[in-house]
Amino acid sequence: DNGGRAASTAVGACRLDHGATGGLTDIGTALSKSWVDRHLTLMIRTIRKEFSRRGLNRRGAENLARTYDRNCTGELDKDEFRILLFELRLPFPPTAVGHLFNVIDNDGSGAVDIDEFLQFVFADAGASEAASQIHDVLLRVGINREEALQIFKECDEDGSGELELAEFKLLLPHLQCHLDDDVVEVLFNAIDENSSGVVDANEFYQFIFAHASSEDGPDPGQHE
Repeated sequence: DNGGRAASTAVGACRLDHGATGGLTDIGTALSKSWVDRHLTLMIRTIRKEFSRRGLNRRGAENLARTYDRNCTGELDKDEFRILLFELRLPFPPTAVGHLFNVIDNDGSGAVDIDEFLQFVFADAGASEAASQIHDVLLRVGINREEALQIFKECDEDGSGELELAEFKLLLPHLQCHLDDDVVEVLFNAIDENSSGVVDANEFYQFIFAHASSEDGPDPGQHE
């Protein structure tokens, strides 16, 4: 399964040769972190999609998770966490599940707070939904990649190649996408992962299609 292979590859990417030279190790660490982050994101989206497939919103997901909290502590230990994901029939190898658990358990307590886990899973749901809406509009009106990037450039008032939030808010109506200001800000902050205060055209476009499901259709940039 692609999800399992991706997660397994992500964990494999963590294994660096510590005997390598400092420069190569630094490069390897940076590439590894990027690779792992990407596949952790895919794992989180897969979990959220499975909750959605089962008709579970955040409250429903919480109720389900609590059924695996054998001691009623409001937390899941590593075994309980593993069993939850297994019962959800998610195709993650044990090493990937362990790595995901450790990321969520950032204080190393050996347990994951259920509320924190669900916050982790649903954190970017608003941005994902907004990206999906934009994706659908671009497909519907036939705006391809080149046209979208040209519109992005026209909204770049200072010619920096990047948009600040105010410029970004002008972009979406030009793409025939009309979202509430608070949703636009959530989307902007999700694309601006490093909190630089700006997003560039490729980051925007890639984010939109990274959050589109495969059944939504092809990238409009592929249209003739």
